[in-house]
Amino acid sequence: MVSARDATSACLVGALGAVSIFLVQPWLSRFASSAKQRRAIRLRAQQAKVFKLTNKGGMEAHILSVGAAIQRLMVPDKHGALDDVVLGFDDALPYLDGRSPYF
Repeated sequence: MVSARDATSACLVGALGAVSIFLVQPWLSRFASSAKQRRAIRLRAQQAKVFKLTNKGGMEAHILSVGAAIQRLMVPDKHGALDDVVLGFDDALPYLDGRSPYF
């Protein structure tokens, strides 16, 4: 049996999660649209967008709109050279055509 205290805690955590989604989404969409490097990929009536997010430190994240998959994460090393640290496909198409076991 679930106690009233546990039920109240679960409701508060759920409400906090829902509120945080509504607060973060406008900020993230503003940040993602400022990258100005989006491209659409069409395959079998599916459309995925690749959002390129960058920061002042030189880091780049390429995020797919399908499943919010991180396609590429470019991180500078101590010499400033960028390197991709994500194990996955180099292009967005394999995430859509069935080659990825998770999508």
